[in-house]
Amino acid sequence: MDSERKFSLIELLVVITIISILVSILLPSLSKARKKMRQTHCLNNQKQVMLCISLYTTENNDWYPLAIYYQFDLEPYARGQYKDFSSWMSSPYKGTIFECIENPNLGEAINSWVGGIGMNYEYMGFTEHSPTSPRQKVMSIDEPAETIMIGDSDYDKAWNLKYIYAPLNTAGFTPDLSIRYQMHGKGANYGWVDGHVSMESRSKILNGKNSSANWYFKREK
Repeated sequence: MDSERKFSLIELLVVITIISILVSILLPSLSKARKKMRQTHCLNNQKQVMLCISLYTTENNDWYPLAIYYQFDLEPYARGQYKDFSSWMSSPYKGTIFECIENPNLGEAINSWVGGIGMNYEYMGFTEHSPTSPRQKVMSIDEPAETIMIGDSDYDKAWNLKYIYAPLNTAGFTPDLSIRYQMHGKGANYGWVDGHVSMESRSKILNGKNSSANWYFKREK
């Protein structure tokens, strides 16, 4: 009977080389698939947030929530756990529908209420009776399919992570344009006033439409 055949050193090196080549080919695909999965997870969260906003408007005479504490306004339709403001302020949003898992500040104790999905505060309303960004009503938005309600807030300051800013917003506390609108690679997720959600490229959002850079945030009247 022939003795059991053993791999030679050359054969072993060939096998290792082939495996290395296969790994180098597969790793980029696996990384791309992982990024797509995370982007889809975030998009699904925004779908649920938009559903909560729809429920809110139905029960509040067609008024939209205000950006400053919109997560708290939507709490009864989302988690339903926190009925008082102080409890909500210390509640975590990691693992909830208000979470974007690409948010580097997610889970920080001091900013536990910041999930990374921000609201278009300039156009949709920042605070009650604000002279510059008052609360909006359903019928007051004339282009709902092209008006952003919420979106990924890929900003460098944690407290900014619950707001999204229009391209022409150049106030000193807003992030530089170089880091906006690209939480997921070349773009970000958005929930639109008409209820649909979508992934949009950074260039589309940054350039706007009809010669208006702010078209999707605060359109010219």
